[in-house]
Amino acid sequence: MLIAGDLNFDIIDLLPRLPEVGEEIFITSRSRTLAGSAGIFTHAIGKLGGKADFIGKVGDDEGGQNLCEQLHRIGVNVDGVIRVPNGLTATTYIYVDAAHPGQRLMITLRGVFDELDLRELELGNYRDKVDVLHLCSYFVLPKLQPEIPRIIQQAKVLGFQVSFDANSGDGWNDQQTLEVFRHEIFPFVDYLFLNRYEASAVTGQSQPYGMLDRLADWNPNGILTIKLDAEGSFSRFGTRTVHVDGFPCDHIQDTVGAGDTFDATFVHFHQKGFSIDDAAILANANARSTLEKAGGPTGQCTEADLIDLLSRYQVERIPQSDTIVRYQIK
Repeated sequence: MLIAGDLNFDIIDLLPRLPEVGEEIFITSRSRTLAGSAGIFTHAIGKLGGKADFIGKVGDDEGGQNLCEQLHRIGVNVDGVIRVPNGLTATTYIYVDAAHPGQRLMITLRGVFDELDLRELELGNYRDKVDVLHLCSYFVLPKLQPEIPRIIQQAKVLGFQVSFDANSGDGWNDQQTLEVFRHEIFPFVDYLFLNRYEASAVTGQSQPYGMLDRLADWNPNGILTIKLDAEGSFSRFGTRTVHVDGFPCDHIQDTVGAGDTFDATFVHFHQKGFSIDDAAILANANARSTLEKAGGPTGQCTEADLIDLLSRYQVERIPQSDTIVRYQIK
C-alpha cells in the first residue's frame, strides 16, 4: 500500500479542564507521538504486518529523523520521505480535557506541510510494488489539494485502487469544495471514508442510509463507509449495507487517530480477502483500542492483538436485507 500525505508529531497535554481565556491551567501529563492522518494510517498498516510505502515531507531536524525511524522500525518503506534542508517538522499541540476527552484544543506548527506537491508524488515508481494508494488530509496540504483529482486519475491509469478520507478541516461548508468532492473525487475512489458530520455536509442527509444512498449516486461501485464514533460504522457496497456496532470502551483517554486507524484496518483486511463485514468488525475493534491510549498510534493493534480483543466478545450477526453486527462480552 502507498500512502501520501502528512507526517508530524502530536504533543498531547492532558488538562483537568480546558482553560478560559487568560486563565492558567496546570498540565497533568504530556506525551509525544507520531501523528498526521497519513502517518497514523501508515503506522497502523505497519503494526498489522502489512506492506506500506510512505511519501511525504519532514524537516531535516531531530523530529523528522525520529519519525522516519519509527516507521522504518515497523517495516514501512520511507525512501519516499523527503527531508527538507533547514525545514521544520510539523507539530500539533493538543490540549485534552481529561473529563471530556473529545473536547480538545489543537494548535499546529505547519513546518514543511506547505511544500508537498504533485511533482514529488512519482507514482510510476510504485507501479509494480503496490495495489492501493491512500490519500487524506485534503485541507492540510495546500499545494497537494488542487492536484488530488489528477493524482487519483493518474493512479487509476497505473492500475491502483484508491482509498480516500478528506479528514477534518474548514472546507466542509464551502460549496465549491463539496462540488469537487462530489464530481471529481468521490466517483473515482474504491474506498471512501467519511464521518457523520462530513457525510451530512456533502450529502445534505441526516441519517446513515440516506447519506449512503446519496453517496452511491456519485459512486455506485466503490465501498462507501460512514464512521459513527461509538455507534460503529455503516458500509455500503452495491445494494448491500453492513452496520457494525462500536465496541464498548470503558475508558476513553484520547480520540486522536481512531478514524485513521479504522481506515487502515478496513483496507488492510479487505485487501487480504476478508469480507466487508469482517473488515468493518476488525476496523471498529482497532479504532476502539486506540481510544484507551493517548496519541493516534499508541493503542493500535497487531493482528494478534485484534484476535485477543475479539476473543473477549461474542459477535452476533443479524441477517436481514442488510447485515447488522453487535457484540456481547463473553
